[in-house]
Amino acid sequence: MEETMHHILFYRYRCLLLLAFCLAACSCDKGPKTSATDVSAYNYSTDDIDGISLSGPGDHNNSVAPPVRPKKQDSQFSGFGASMCCIGGIPDEWQPSLWVKVVWLRDHHPYDSENRTGAKWFHATAQIPPYKRPADFIVKFLPGDRIRLHVMSNDRRPDGTYERSSTPPADNDPYIVQGIPDDKLNADLVKEIAWYAKERANEERARKAAGTQKEGGQP
Repeated sequence: MEETMHHILFYRYRCLLLLAFCLAACSCDKGPKTSATDVSAYNYSTDDIDGISLSGPGDHNNSVAPPVRPKKQDSQFSGFGASMCCIGGIPDEWQPSLWVKVVWLRDHHPYDSENRTGAKWFHATAQIPPYKRPADFIVKFLPGDRIRLHVMSNDRRPDGTYERSSTPPADNDPYIVQGIPDDKLNADLVKEIAWYAKERANEERARKAAGTQKEGGQP
């Protein structure tokens, strides 16, 4: 199931990336000046996060983020250093009307290929918090199927340092959004899991039949 789902997700990544590059190539100079930034995902939960796709800001910007494994017990989060290019349409000056839709696949049992009961698709539309000159775009995945967006700034702080992108948001952060189960994607996921279980059962029956023939001395 893991290999089959990864093939499906890779195909989605490839299609979304192609769309993003095509849209970037067709962009025009109307409206506020915008930038395209790399996309990263930070995982503060013990779940596996995969199949991450983004749409927005606006109606014509699409991107993906790399999958992130569960955070380890001795780590604050996972995902640092991995990024994908890129999400466009980020204005050089923050605007309160900036929203991005995020879709992702959460798995409670990432290391158990036989247990798919914890796999579920979610979506959420979150507002981009204020920022200065935009650098990297980060999606932070929090426990409880929640997310928060974060745009890194290229500007130094008054003390001469840059902001830390890894700082986890406070529980009462107003930009945290609760994920909503995606009924359509989850219905497709149930079908994929059932198909995989049927294939595994057929393979097991064939394996046992082959073993029986060998024990009976049949060619």
